[in-house]
Amino acid sequence: MRPCILIIVTCFYCLCSYGQRGIQNATGAKSAALGGISSVVNGSESVFNNFAVLPDDNRLSVLANTSRSFGLAELSTISLGLSRASNKLGSFGLSFTQYGFELYREQTMYLMYARPLRDNLSIGGKLGMYSLQIDENGSTRKLLYEISTYGSLYENLHFGFIISNPEPATISESTPIVTRMALGLSYTVSQKTTFYSEIEKELEQDISIKAGISYAIHPNFGLNAGYNTSPGQICLGFNWQLLPVLELQSAFQYHSLLGISPTIGLRYLGSQKDDFKR
Repeated sequence: MRPCILIIVTCFYCLCSYGQRGIQNATGAKSAALGGISSVVNGSESVFNNFAVLPDDNRLSVLANTSRSFGLAELSTISLGLSRASNKLGSFGLSFTQYGFELYREQTMYLMYARPLRDNLSIGGKLGMYSLQIDENGSTRKLLYEISTYGSLYENLHFGFIISNPEPATISESTPIVTRMALGLSYTVSQKTTFYSEIEKELEQDISIKAGISYAIHPNFGLNAGYNTSPGQICLGFNWQLLPVLELQSAFQYHSLLGISPTIGLRYLGSQKDDFKR
């Protein structure tokens, strides 16, 4: 039992040493496989990332993910996201994330909305509640918010920008709420290949540079790969369309000191329906 506790404490220490995040955010399996890029990841995974990246259709999307940092059950993250787009009213979303174990648990819930400003530019916003529960220390709750944009520079070149919690705040005396900015680009070379890049900055932390690539081997199967400079991870994953409405997603992030952090998820897409009524 003692070795297990020591490993968990060591992992928490390492996590804090490179991020001091205080809040563990879900990004989805595709984003994780692309090195943690979040500002320009398209599709329904925008519910965990940049919600201003509007979907191509108005179908209901449901995403469920689970991940284990460095393979430890005590450092597990479970996330659920729902989104639905409307040509008339914009896009609506809801997400829930839980991280940790019985003695230390974080929970975050977001409501989100996005709409196009013009043909090549959209804007999104998230409003959330964060809850931290520590055994024998009670619980703490804080309000979170995020603003994001997404647009096209050229036909195959897109950009995304996210800013989260720009006003300094703390969860406790030693744990700040992260002020985070991310600026990303994606370039679609062909129907099969897309390149991604992103610069992310968290207040009082080093800049993280991220790069990734997605390649569709088959219309129903694609590979994703990426790398980030902070914390320094090599990432791989795949998307497998099992059914017309069901996709299996996975990611594996490798850290040279702490090991592998796997992520697995399922995406459900509802049937195509008429737009929302006014």
